[in-house]
Amino acid sequence: MKGKGKRILSGLLSLLTILTSVVQPVVTYAAEPEPAGYEAQYPAMETVREYLDAEEVVTAEDYEVETGSSFDVESDFSGLEIHDEKVRVTFHEAKNEAGQDYDGNHADTYRAVYFVEPLSGHPSYHICRNIIVKKPVAEKQAESHADGSGTGGESEEPDSEDEDADPQPQTETATEAVTEPVEETMEETETGLPEGTEVLPEDALDAALEETEDQKTVDEESGLTLGEVLLQAEDQGIDIQGLENGESVTFTAQAPMAQAARASQSVTITQGSYYYYADYGLGSYVTAPFTVSFGNVTATAYCIQPSKPGPGSGTYQITKLEGNRELAKVCYYGTEAAGSAYFFNHYHTDFSAGKRFIVTHLAASYANGSEDAFYGTNSTGEALAKELYNYAVSQPDIPDVEMSFSNANVSAYVDGEQQRTEEITFKASSQQTITLDLPDGVKLHNVSTGKVSAAGANVTISGGTRFYLTAPLTQTKDVSGSWSAKMQGSITKDYSAYKITTGSDTQDLALVFGEGVEDEKYVSLSVKWIELAKVEVIKVDSKHSDAKLAGAVFGIYSDKDCTKLITQMPATDQNGSSVAEIIKTQNTVYLKEITAPTGYRLNTSSYNVNLVANQTTSVTVPDQEQLGELTIYKEGEVLAGADITDDGVTFRYESRRQKGAVYNVYAGVDIVTAYGAKVYSKGDLVKANLTTDSDGATVLKNLHLGTYVIKEVQAPENFYNAGEEKTVTLSYAGQNVETVFSESTFHNDRQKAEVSVLKKDKDTLNPLDGGVFG
Repeated sequence: MKGKGKRILSGLLSLLTILTSVVQPVVTYAAEPEPAGYEAQYPAMETVREYLDAEEVVTAEDYEVETGSSFDVESDFSGLEIHDEKVRVTFHEAKNEAGQDYDGNHADTYRAVYFVEPLSGHPSYHICRNIIVKKPVAEKQAESHADGSGTGGESEEPDSEDEDADPQPQTETATEAVTEPVEETMEETETGLPEGTEVLPEDALDAALEETEDQKTVDEESGLTLGEVLLQAEDQGIDIQGLENGESVTFTAQAPMAQAARASQSVTITQGSYYYYADYGLGSYVTAPFTVSFGNVTATAYCIQPSKPGPGSGTYQITKLEGNRELAKVCYYGTEAAGSAYFFNHYHTDFSAGKRFIVTHLAASYANGSEDAFYGTNSTGEALAKELYNYAVSQPDIPDVEMSFSNANVSAYVDGEQQRTEEITFKASSQQTITLDLPDGVKLHNVSTGKVSAAGANVTISGGTRFYLTAPLTQTKDVSGSWSAKMQGSITKDYSAYKITTGSDTQDLALVFGEGVEDEKYVSLSVKWIELAKVEVIKVDSKHSDAKLAGAVFGIYSDKDCTKLITQMPATDQNGSSVAEIIKTQNTVYLKEITAPTGYRLNTSSYNVNLVANQTTSVTVPDQEQLGELTIYKEGEVLAGADITDDGVTFRYESRRQKGAVYNVYAGVDIVTAYGAKVYSKGDLVKANLTTDSDGATVLKNLHLGTYVIKEVQAPENFYNAGEEKTVTLSYAGQNVETVFSESTFHNDRQKAEVSVLKKDKDTLNPLDGGVFG
């Protein structure tokens, strides 16, 4: 089936006869029975089995007692496997098919129900088994001898009601010799076939069964399934069971409108030859194959004819059984549909296909609850059927082919030094499995078991598994940016059971078949791995692009306003370079300087960076060097006025800025740029003839930071030039300062004169004392 789209390969597995009680009303089998009232509190064990510990599961075997025995149905739990320290078991009821309570003095089969309550608080449930009350062996032998007196028992009727109603205990070797010769004499009478009917040998049945294994049961063109065809045959009153050997019937089946290439299909059902069960030592049953043909489907179904007559012409009730019913479970686990859980994979592996088929039929009849389920069957067949029945009902429900993931499209995220997906649940029946072929580098972490796979392994998981995937952060670069897989489950057939009720005096039928799973039943998983991209920034001087700057720190932002930081890049190295690798969640990110190199102004612009997965995008960002500005002031005293007092006149002087002072500026040390280039050596003239203006100031701009010497080379007019020098240092003021300002003030005293007065007589020119001057 793999790789062939919607090709359907599963075949019709079986058409099994179920015997109903003669007194059972037809309506009993027309639809599913209502759940018992206690099932809300005590559901069937299969529905809660997954929540139970192994020792909380109580298993029950059918139990046989003789009439009149001391067996106490309410307290005798013989045949139940109970762990008393784990569960508490109580008897609920035991009734026969007619609904009558258990009577140990009346030979009959009673369905016993027990409630099981785990002491751990896990869910409670109920289990069932049959308690078979039988007449004592001695009594039966006496009746047999009385009926067959004078013949030594050799004339015993093979269809004795006692033999049918009271089958021998399930011991294959104890009764084989008794039952087999008797059943050999039943061939002509129990089959009820017309005289001259050909009964084919066992190897023909084995071969026919094996041929059905790969038959298709879905018509690709119309979408019709075998189940739909059989239901429509019943709706149209087609008497399938009334067909004679080689006879065919043709009718029209309507295709599902959503799928059909044409609106209807012609369907032909043909009955084939009979096969005799006595060849397998299991009784006197016969079976006849029915070939169902429509579209591109030709499938074979087998009908097992018990002692009751086959249904005549007419319209019968057909009901689809739920997958968790005992009958459907017997039919499922009694066929290869169950895969590794197939009963005959574990027990009686040497049985031929025909013998397995018959045992499954008998178990299905038993699962249906008919009191004459084993009519005409020897103790060997009965024991095998019950063994299969007990095995089947203890297994999980028939798996549903439907499967999905809790999230089939996931995106990985960073988790420490790796990336991972969210936790995913494989939603499917516990029997369903899929295999994930992991790509290189990817590991599966099974949360349910705690196990971690090897990278790139093939990992099989079952329904209900919770898991997540991990991969290196470089997965996109190393392998691929995404991974997707389409996986088919291990269960490739969708099984359904149908029951046809034909009447109380004729046999009921159960049709159990598997229909192939189409392509849409596959499950897909898609993972998008993290895409990494690198951003490189090259930091340069704004006027000398070959000057690479170290120490700059940038941020990468998701918004153009640079408010949402993705990551802070490392500081640029001696080559002016810094590289950061980020997850590519958008096509464009934004770069902005956070810290400028020492000696430089912060660049407040943002730069768009277009990311490319698994590649490096480089951006060159210039910075402007921080420069200095030096202002030189000249001050000097000037006469501002005079004060006359009794003591004389006092002149007042003020310090005012002076025009005309001339200065030279020299390098006080070697002057280098912020990027390390030498501009001036110590003592070099930086600027000459800086002359103060009317405001007494002169300005020298765009100085590289460093130490400078200012020397006055000419004083203002009427001021004395003392050749004074001053040293100033322009230091880095931080990245947010545009210019470093510094100033230096030179102060000159006024020029002073010493005045001497000689007082003389006008005529004689002789010095005179006592003169006062101002």
